[in-house]
Amino acid sequence: MVLLLFLTQSSLRLSELSERIGIIYISGVDGFSLVSHTIDVSCDVWWKNNLKIHERLDLKQGENLYVHTINGSPVIGYICNP
Repeated sequence: MVLLLFLTQSSLRLSELSERIGIIYISGVDGFSLVSHTIDVSCDVWWKNNLKIHERLDLKQGENLYVHTINGSPVIGYICNP
């Protein structure tokens, strides 16, 4: 599976007082959901401060060695100002 995300001009603006971040959560085996939040820092800073990376202890064939989570829920990425 390949997921391509593109930056827009609005996602490059860091001078605004607040931005929005869209977090792409993994839901089920083949599903994804986008949840949007207002944040008071840049998307990149928020992501770096909140993303947790855990090593998978019960690794099965075809799975990634690491699981990326936000607040305990698996994620695949984010979009600025969705």
